[in-house]
Amino acid sequence: MIKNAVGLLRCFQNDFKSIFLLPKNNIKGIILSMKIKGFLWTSEVLTILFWAVFFVVLIFINPYKTATSIFIVFFLSLFLALAGTWGLFELYVVTRARGFEEIRRRTFNAFRHGLMFSAVAVGLLFMKGADVLSAWDGVIFVLAIILFEAYFLTRGNIIANTEK
Repeated sequence: MIKNAVGLLRCFQNDFKSIFLLPKNNIKGIILSMKIKGFLWTSEVLTILFWAVFFVVLIFINPYKTATSIFIVFFLSLFLALAGTWGLFELYVVTRARGFEEIRRRTFNAFRHGLMFSAVAVGLLFMKGADVLSAWDGVIFVLAIILFEAYFLTRGNIIANTEK
């Protein structure tokens, strides 16, 4: 009986290693190594979950009598819900316009764009809530996010040019 239990544990250990030890140790490698159907299903479920958490906090919590941790949950759930929604919507539009072959190449970009959009939206909302948002601060914040995206766009061109 002990031999069977040890064998079962080794089997689980090997499965665990094959799931979590991927060829690349970055987010892009994780996304590309997952099956696209499972990744999209997981993204949809998590996006719905984050929207549910956001609306629960929005409806049932009094912002004048709550702790700081609830504000963190509010902004974090809004950030992740917007990022997931934008990423899934962009993937839907890209696959409708260009075909299903583009989905594997565009998955990382779509969710990166979702993170950028939600960073702008939640960042501006946070700045407004802290009463530090002015027109110039908002413009500088949005330009900083745009420059961050421009870095990713030029990095891809630099890598593509060095590989030739």
